[in-house]
Amino acid sequence: MASVPVPDRQALLEVRGLTVSFPGAGEHVKAVDGVSLDVRESEIVGLVGESGCGKSATALAIMGLIEHPGLAEADAIEFRGRDLTRMSPSQMRRIRGTDLAMIFQEPMTSLNPVLNIGEQVAEVLRAHRRVGRAEARARAVQLLGEVGIPDPRERASQYPHEISGGMRQRVMIAGALACEPGLLIADEPTTALDVTVQAQILDLIGDIRDEHRTAVLLITHDLGVVATTCDRVAVMYAGRLVEAAPSEELFATPLHPYTRGLLESIPTLGEGVRGGLRLRPIAGTVPAPGEWPPGCKFEPRCSLAIPSCSTSEPELLTAGGEHRVRCPVVLGRET
Repeated sequence: MASVPVPDRQALLEVRGLTVSFPGAGEHVKAVDGVSLDVRESEIVGLVGESGCGKSATALAIMGLIEHPGLAEADAIEFRGRDLTRMSPSQMRRIRGTDLAMIFQEPMTSLNPVLNIGEQVAEVLRAHRRVGRAEARARAVQLLGEVGIPDPRERASQYPHEISGGMRQRVMIAGALACEPGLLIADEPTTALDVTVQAQILDLIGDIRDEHRTAVLLITHDLGVVATTCDRVAVMYAGRLVEAAPSEELFATPLHPYTRGLLESIPTLGEGVRGGLRLRPIAGTVPAPGEWPPGCKFEPRCSLAIPSCSTSEPELLTAGGEHRVRCPVVLGRET
């Protein structure tokens, strides 16, 4: 995402030309293709798109967690001016959990089932800070309370299977915040939670930003989540960013046909059979990596496509201010 510098908020994370690929039939297949984005100090940036578009692969690449035989390459991934792509594995391990932290989609598969939750949060502190067992345990209990877990001292002795999904997600957030990171990457943090608990987790993420000035890269397929939480939004499709803008601007004037389709597929009050309106789903599905069409990746699903869309992939173009869109048709710049 190209951005205009803002005087009171400098870039904390800058990703330039990120590509992630995995072994395919005789060659590596791209899951992420040339993504560039940034996250500024103490802001929340939403990374949005359907399942399979490359959001999680982008997050894992930033964290240095793409495992062999997968391959992550970038012109640069700079965090506070330091290029993460030039760091050794041991240097990246020191960065993860201290300066950078990540919470995952399903906490039950990320938490250790044989350790109580207090030990698991304390373990993060002991791995990255010079603290003893008792001090780490006391701080873990404090963190559990800070993320809204009631009776944290008692809960600290419980195991993951003994608490609810919402509580498990709060435990993951407590562990991620243990060493006060500058950037928190949250990968679908509200997946499989009921609506009330989703709202509580999102409120918690907002409180973390406000109280600790922690920047957040929030990965989600839910534009409703983005509308209530994020300062800026980057929309991904088939491994590419297709639109990026301040949140209010993107919702007020979405430009890319894919973004418009995502917004039109959101149910709202007053729509449906009684209102005479139906949801307008996007036709087709996201093509799998290795099966991306030539030209614009969205062309087979796009109602605005013209002949050149099938042969020439557009650049991410400036639509004014910080608004960028990968579609010359909507800007009237097609050739």
